[in-house]
Amino acid sequence: MTKVRILLPFVQGKKAFGFGEEISLDQTVAYKLALKNVLEFKNKKEFTELDTKIKAQEKEALEEKEEAENRATAILEKDYLEKKRKSLQSEVDAITHILNDAAIYYKPYVDLAEDLEKGKE
Repeated sequence: MTKVRILLPFVQGKKAFGFGEEISLDQTVAYKLALKNVLEFKNKKEFTELDTKIKAQEKEALEEKEEAENRATAILEKDYLEKKRKSLQSEVDAITHILNDAAIYYKPYVDLAEDLEKGKE
């Protein structure tokens, strides 16, 4: 609970509060009403600290949400690229079959695979 001073009359539940009244409210409720200029904290430092804390939490939550969205986007992009590669590879295979030059065309890929294997050792 935090001490506040009412700036604009309002009703909470069955109780009405008038201008200038000093009451105690839950910190979260008081913070939300203070942002709307309905009341002010008696202790300005308490409001400032709470404001800083809440904004930091909101920023952290937003960053986590953006990170999750970026991970989802990366997964979808990976799936898209794998499907595209498979489709393009099918076209290349068909062309290579028609031209009957698979041994020449695929040789660089075989060399690359061998180089990658040597690099693991």
